[in-house]
Amino acid sequence: MKNLLCIVLLMLNTSLVSCQKIETKNEKESLKKVSDNSPKNSEKEKIFKQKKITCLGEKNSCTSCSNIEEDISILFNNDSFLFGINNRKYFYSLEGLLSEFGHQVYLFNNADENIIVIEEFYEEVDLHRFFYITNNEIYFIGEKTYGNEDRIHYINFEKKDNIINVKFPNTTTNKSNTLKFNLAFKKKLDDNLIEKTYTSELKGYWQTGCGNKFTELSVDNSDGYLSLNSVNAIYINLKVEKSSKEKEYILKYAGIGSQQNYYEDELKIKEGEISEDKIIGSMVIQKDGKALLNWIGLYNKKKKKLEFVGKDFSLIRESGGKNPVLLEKCD
Repeated sequence: MKNLLCIVLLMLNTSLVSCQKIETKNEKESLKKVSDNSPKNSEKEKIFKQKKITCLGEKNSCTSCSNIEEDISILFNNDSFLFGINNRKYFYSLEGLLSEFGHQVYLFNNADENIIVIEEFYEEVDLHRFFYITNNEIYFIGEKTYGNEDRIHYINFEKKDNIINVKFPNTTTNKSNTLKFNLAFKKKLDDNLIEKTYTSELKGYWQTGCGNKFTELSVDNSDGYLSLNSVNAIYINLKVEKSSKEKEYILKYAGIGSQQNYYEDELKIKEGEISEDKIIGSMVIQKDGKALLNWIGLYNKKKKKLEFVGKDFSLIRESGGKNPVLLEKCD
């Protein structure tokens, strides 16, 4: 009888273990079915990585920035930004003036999408403006202010479906470290900017100081002529286009005017290598009749880089390395 009882208990225990295993297997199959029924149309989360963007001008107060690979450029004016994307121009107007304390630019990329962050410095806060680029269109998606004692050293971006998550580090003044931007409410920037017209205020000869007969920028209608580099006496032709922004003009390369070969190892232009579509600079007429030349440089398509930047450009060299260059209209 005792042996019979042991056999019954052993059979009962084996049955319970078998049932437990079946339940566990069924539970896993159920979880798998739930996972399989998840939405298939949902976009996978995209992680944006920071890319280098080259800026010209004074540190923390650049006049222009560009990334050749992504074909993105930015010109900074006192009250606006002018974006260039794949030979199209987009305009963003500020409600006030660009901060006199300086600004920085950051670029983040994922495949064919880009995010630009423009950070302005103020006495007590830093203001971040966010711009989203896709399909050669640019959108303003929002802004964020931080106390400058908690200056941001890194930002992460993640995009899923129509939502961009901006992740900041935790700070003492801002406990919430995540922003959400819904792209359904993004504001597209205007790209109908460039009017190929001419006004008489730009016509004439412009120099860093009247009386200098060697370096000049001259404009006649929509054409121009520029002293580019004095070492090999390089002069180039210009295309001049009126921006929709009052008192602002866009300059583009339109071929070699003349060039010498005094020094073989110094900079020279090879015809066909320089882009005629890229903006090389802009001129903004001031209230006193003078003009500020915001210089970017010539884009070499073969080398995929900007040339004749900094003191390699005659007018910047004459102005002691300053960019923008202040020009006077001379007779």
